[in-house]
Parts: sequence; C-alpha cells; structure tokens
Amino acid sequence: GWLLKRGGGTSVAGRRTWKRRYFVLEGPTLRYFDRPNGDEVGLYDLANVLRAEACAATDARGVAFEFELCARGGASVDRRLRAADWDERTGWLQKLNDAIRLAAPD
Repeated sequence: GWLLKRGGGTSVAGRRTWKRRYFVLEGPTLRYFDRPNGDEVGLYDLANVLRAEACAATDARGVAFEFELCARGGASVDRRLRAADWDERTGWLQKLNDAIRLAAPD
C-alpha cells in the first residue's frame, strides 16, 4: 500500500523530503514502487533489519504515524516511513515485524 518514505535528498530549506511510494511486502523483502504495477524504485532486505518500530516524531499538525526500520548490529539506519493513520501504521508494524522474525538469520 501507499506510504510516505523519507528520502535521502534535501529541499531548498535543507530538510529531507518525503516521497509517496507504493510498498509491497514479499516474504523477506519490502519493495517500493513509483506507483502500483509501476517501476521498482528500491527495496529493503528484512534479513538486515532488527525491528520496525513506531517513532515519536510528529508533523506540523501533531500527527505521528511514522515508523522506522532499525538495522541489525547497531548500524545507523535512516529508513523512516509514514502511514496515513494510526491503524495503517499499526498494521504495517505488525506485518513487518512478523516478516523480520521469519527473515532473521539463525
């Protein structure tokens, strides 16, 4: 489904930009596209992710539907995503953490 992904680039004001991407969870891989049935833009290998967790950050309206993927081994990770609402974020966190557990190396 649709999520906002914080990009690596910055705006003119020096802030990181958010891009709307279509995400598909396929086993241990979270793929994202420019649109449904569109070109794949990137992917996350969940075997390299320790957990998905909610973030305390809020936007200008006080909305906090962000979550991030935390890397294994204490690596610095900046994979922050934003759902449209609380229920959507909860659903993504549950599905991602289930997939992360299954993808975890022994």
